[in-house]
Amino acid sequence: MEDIQRRRQAESYERSESRAQILEEREEREAVEDDLNALRDQLAAMTIELQQKEDDLDLKTREIDELVAQHQRIIEVVDNEWRGEVEEARGQVEELHDVLAERESECKDLRLTVSEHEALSTDLRVEFEAALIQLEEEGDQKDAEIEALNNAIEKLSEQMYQMEDETDRMKEDTERLREEDEAERERLEALAAALKD
Repeated sequence: MEDIQRRRQAESYERSESRAQILEEREEREAVEDDLNALRDQLAAMTIELQQKEDDLDLKTREIDELVAQHQRIIEVVDNEWRGEVEEARGQVEELHDVLAERESECKDLRLTVSEHEALSTDLRVEFEAALIQLEEEGDQKDAEIEALNNAIEKLSEQMYQMEDETDRMKEDTERLREEDEAERERLEALAAALKD
């Protein structure tokens, strides 16, 4: 009877330990799912940031195009004005030369401004391409991490199923041992009764 009681206590302890392990694995799976959700949120934020950078680059490009068009219009207007003034009054050649020098200085300033904007556009394009490459690398890394997490979840699921099968087998073994002990006890009781007779 003491052996049976000890075995029952051992079985109860094993069942409690198995339930605790199952709960622990369930908590681990929930933690993995939370990490996956956080990764998805981070990827969405990066996508929004990338779109904002693309919008900023488009805006800078339009500003540069407008400045170039304005520069061309100014040059055309000035050139037409010069032509008309030369044709109308050749006596004002020296004055027109001064005006021309002033206009050329303005054009140089405008060209310098355009060059600065072009350099800025190039820098922004380089930064955008670098950011895009980084985002692609991070996306690949996140995909690899997600795949690793999925593999870990599958392994945990397999382990859980194996533990459940092992638990069922142990229950069957325990029931079989209990039946064998019961049969042995009845045989011994019958033998003792026969010896008394």
